[in-house]
Amino acid sequence: MISKRIDFNNEINHKIRIIFEIANNHQGSVDHFKNILDDIFSASKTFADKFEFLIKFQFRDLPTFIDESIDPSQNKHISRFKETALLDEQWLQILNMVRDKGFKTIVTPFDEASVNKAERFGIEEYKIASCSCTEWSLLREVANQNKPVTISTGGRNLKEVDDIYSYFAHRIPYKFTIMHCCGIYPAPIKDLNLNTINIFKERYPLAKIGYSGHEDPDNHSISSLAIALGAVSIERHIGKEDTEKDININTYSVSSSSIYKWLKVLDETLTSLGKAKDYSYKNQVEYKSLKTLQRGVFLKNEVKIGDKINLSDCSFKFPIQENQISASEIASIDNCFIANQNLISGARLTYDKTQIQISKSISLKEYVHKIRGIINQYGEYVPDDVEIEVSHHYGIEKLNKYGCCLINIINRSYCKKLIIMTEGQNHPTQFHDVKEETFRVLHGELELILDGQKKIIKCGEEALVRSGVKHSFRAITDCIIEELSTTSIADDSIYEDTKINDLPRGKRKTLVNLHFDHFDE
Repeated sequence: MISKRIDFNNEINHKIRIIFEIANNHQGSVDHFKNILDDIFSASKTFADKFEFLIKFQFRDLPTFIDESIDPSQNKHISRFKETALLDEQWLQILNMVRDKGFKTIVTPFDEASVNKAERFGIEEYKIASCSCTEWSLLREVANQNKPVTISTGGRNLKEVDDIYSYFAHRIPYKFTIMHCCGIYPAPIKDLNLNTINIFKERYPLAKIGYSGHEDPDNHSISSLAIALGAVSIERHIGKEDTEKDININTYSVSSSSIYKWLKVLDETLTSLGKAKDYSYKNQVEYKSLKTLQRGVFLKNEVKIGDKINLSDCSFKFPIQENQISASEIASIDNCFIANQNLISGARLTYDKTQIQISKSISLKEYVHKIRGIINQYGEYVPDDVEIEVSHHYGIEKLNKYGCCLINIINRSYCKKLIIMTEGQNHPTQFHDVKEETFRVLHGELELILDGQKKIIKCGEEALVRSGVKHSFRAITDCIIEELSTTSIADDSIYEDTKINDLPRGKRKTLVNLHFDHFDE
């Protein structure tokens, strides 16, 4: 079965996840952590509708984790880990404070014993550090808890990340996040390689993709870029200075006093990303603004009542006036303007002086453009010169409701076709005397009625349609369906509605190029 690719950016009620990494910035003090937490809560509450917030900690079982035979001067982290260690009762205080503020807890365990500790403390999620992301015994222990897991991949090449993905996709599909990051502290901009996010999104369909940042803490644009590239989870280290206690922040941690500013930038990023334009897009403020820059139509020839107004009859002048036909409208072959009165040379051409006839080809053109968009966005490569077959069982004017698009890939003793349908489009009930076929949904969601039984086929799922079995189908969303069958034979599609059967093939099907050029007159 084909893996289902989840577009997490379009999930209902989706929120970007913000992970506040505390690490050792609590300084081994419950009180100092409380001060950080208060700052996080104060800064984040304004943005609760846009983001889901998690507080992350690091667990190490120091007696078994540290090799005591090593001189601490050989590794700066040894002393740091010991100096900031917390007792279990202190951890419980901290975790209760976090939960009282309404935040989820997430822990990075650096050893197997710490996984057991996290379970005792009721931690909701796990994080795997870049340094540990190929420690398979630790990953096994974490995956066995069957909780959401976030994995950082700093310093790892694509082969290693492939291994990590395969491990978690097999065990907890859709419940894990792969974080791109640079494991240098602080990370230079030249080493961030944010385009990796795009690679991860395409390569790892069963995972969410995020970004863990270690760059200059005052540079909030990097997190914004990561979100723009499709990251749905952002992590940053958080700390707080305390001059009285001689506590400083490291060079890659965001000051808790700057969290609001950081989140504000991310909020503005989400606002500016907005929604992608669809077929119904129209911003009235934008429309009126652009209208003031357009040219209007004037006649340079006389036109008699009932005659078509040709482009050669027109000239254009700026600025366009109220009720005046624009240069865009008169030049489009989608529109045909007929004079409803005798018009003199030099007259301003206005709507009240004309009747508009819409081109009969506009429905077909718009449909083919939709099909082309679906293929280009979600489908396999189709050559530029390919001929597509548009089925319009009840006429082109009803194409948006009834019909489909067929692309014949190969037809020998075996056959492959692509069936592309737009959202809400229906294919009437039919059966095949000879052909047996399998439908596999490559994109979208399809409702199939097979011998009277309704079945929903989602992306990656398939259904067998045997010869002689009546079937109809409807696109719940825009759909691409791969049809694999025995040899396709002309006139082997028998429709339940006999009026369709009575139509000549040329009346219910139109062959066009995928790049249907509506400017050809």
